[in-house]
Amino acid sequence: MQKQSNAQPWIDITNLIFGAILFLAPWMVGPGAAAAEWNAWIVGGLVVLIAGGALTTFSVWEEWSNLALAAWAAISPWLFGFQANAGAMWTHVIVGGVVFTLAGVQLWLVSRAGRGVMA
Repeated sequence: MQKQSNAQPWIDITNLIFGAILFLAPWMVGPGAAAAEWNAWIVGGLVVLIAGGALTTFSVWEEWSNLALAAWAAISPWLFGFQANAGAMWTHVIVGGVVFTLAGVQLWLVSRAGRGVMA
């Protein structure tokens, strides 16, 4: 777990905010399927913890973890069968898409900097 000095903290702050949105979504979009609520609490909470940790000591594994969690969030409505609940489904898909994109950008920036390209 090598610390990277070229991490972009705004990416981790944004991921932290979107993780919090997912965590709070069951109360914001109203009652839904238990699977949607538990998935939002678990995945959102993990994204918040990982993004918060990345703000203090950045490691590449944190971005890979957020990438995997975001993909899980985006496909979970179909895995758990709550795609009919539009609020829960779109919250998972949008938050998953944003966190996935930002984690991917962070990984790309770190790999570029590792090759000697200025980020």
